[in-house]
Amino acid sequence: ELEDCIPDTRRNMEEVLEAKELGQLVNRFLGTLHPDDRRLFLARYYYAMTAPQLAEKYGGSPRQVKYRLEKMRKELKHTLQKEGICI
Repeated sequence: ELEDCIPDTRRNMEEVLEAKELGQLVNRFLGTLHPDDRRLFLARYYYAMTAPQLAEKYGGSPRQVKYRLEKMRKELKHTLQKEGICI
């Protein structure tokens, strides 16, 4: 899901530095989210929880969870594009 809003990085030195910068931008983005949204985002993309699991843990329906995640991915993509990151 995130491949549409985060560029693929490889492992030469320049790309390692770009990946570090990308990580900093993503962390900055996460800091702008409401704590509930941040937990949801991290649970999905760091802990690989599914929408039904997230709905059970945090409330709401799987469909609502998917909508919230989609909205956050779009916000992340927009934020990265504003910073000059090509998606």
